[in-house]
Amino acid sequence: MKLFSTLVDQYKKYNEVLEAIPKAQRLKSWLNASLLSFIICLPFLLLIVNLFIYLKLYYFLIGLLNIVVIGFIFLLNYFQQYLLALKFLMIVIVKTILYSLIASSIIWPIAYIIGGLL
Repeated sequence: MKLFSTLVDQYKKYNEVLEAIPKAQRLKSWLNASLLSFIICLPFLLLIVNLFIYLKLYYFLIGLLNIVVIGFIFLLNYFQQYLLALKFLMIVIVKTILYSLIASSIIWPIAYIIGGLL
């Protein structure tokens, strides 16, 4: 229960910092982070599209799901680091890189099993 209350408190602090930044600047930061995530994930996405040409559809969907998860984690991490650099605050939120590896390793076998059943 203590861990949950700590996470809720950190989320409230994060929202306070987020509300202090002007909306236009937040949107610009989000778009920059989206573009950076897309550029990082583009080679992997092209490789997966190439696999789709030669393999079955579920391999394509499995790979695409992983790329979406990894891209979202890059986006979240970049946006969080931007806020920390902007406000110089010591906010400890969840370590996103560790959770991206965990999420990817959990989603990959589930998607592979579901894809294999199709």
